[in-house]
Amino acid sequence: MHKQLDLDRVSIHYGGFQAVSEISFSLAEGHIGCILGPSGCGKTSLLRAIAGFETLSDGSISLRGDIISAPDTLQPPEKRGVGMVFQDFALFPHLTVEANIGFGLAKQAPATRDSRITEMLDLVGLHNVHKRYPHQLSGGQQQRVALARALAPNPKILLLDEPFSNLDSVRRSQLASEIRTLLVRSKITTLMVTHDQDEAFAMADQIILLNHGRVLQKGTPRDLYQRPATVFAADFIGAGKLIDIGIDASGRLDHNLGVLPKGPHCSRTNSRITLLLRHDAVVFDDCGTHQLAILDKVFQGANNLYTLALPDGQSIACLTPSPIDFTVGETLRVRFDLDEAIMFNSCA
Repeated sequence: MHKQLDLDRVSIHYGGFQAVSEISFSLAEGHIGCILGPSGCGKTSLLRAIAGFETLSDGSISLRGDIISAPDTLQPPEKRGVGMVFQDFALFPHLTVEANIGFGLAKQAPATRDSRITEMLDLVGLHNVHKRYPHQLSGGQQQRVALARALAPNPKILLLDEPFSNLDSVRRSQLASEIRTLLVRSKITTLMVTHDQDEAFAMADQIILLNHGRVLQKGTPRDLYQRPATVFAADFIGAGKLIDIGIDASGRLDHNLGVLPKGPHCSRTNSRITLLLRHDAVVFDDCGTHQLAILDKVFQGANNLYTLALPDGQSIACLTPSPIDFTVGETLRVRFDLDEAIMFNSCA
């Protein structure tokens, strides 16, 4: 597929501070990308640079093959064909839903404008509230109005800035899935930024993981979850626990946890590794080989999340169905399924 967006060694400075350093990635036409990372990692700076609100100190940004930003080039935001949904939605409080959606269509003929507004109302399912004002809408409805307004001028790319941060956690996941369906149906290339991995997983075809202004890893959500390239990626993507543990040349772990099925392993005895154990690697089993003390318990409705103590004082997590009901201070019998365990520092 053709590249819709291409960033080539992009760097952004604010005085002596380098917010973004040599970032490169591309986004295919019709795909949904996500820049994921903690606060202050450079996500918003990148998004603002793509929109035309920040200048580059190095590198270039191209849209459909045309350079729109470089140190000596800055195409004005209004000339880029970029739609943007801001974190606070930025709806005009004195305009109705349909007037908000039609705001960027003022230069079109009235019949064409009305037809496009109707098309957008159909897309986001808001025909029944088209005469209401923003304060009369729920947070999810406001989000849909902001999305429809951004899509109405038929932009080359849509940018979403922490689009679900103002919604409660339950509604956030549901709306993320719904919005993805709308974007896929409209075949609009989209790039969003978020610090929330659940939003990234629900929305994105491709994730670009950032930390301290640099790309740490790129790939599909499944790639980043199953094959994190660094300890930071492993800790940031997906639930689980990182432990420091000894391993021998055959892959056998300390504390009789088992044998890692995948190599290569360290050739020295008494080597130590960092091991990522997802929740599904620690399995409740009445006949399990390990009986571990319960340090903490979190009820999650359908599940209980237990924090368990290893003999050396480190902790691991075990997710069980909620009927498996023990209290802090008791023990939980478990077995270890190491097929998907992820090893770092293989010869430390």
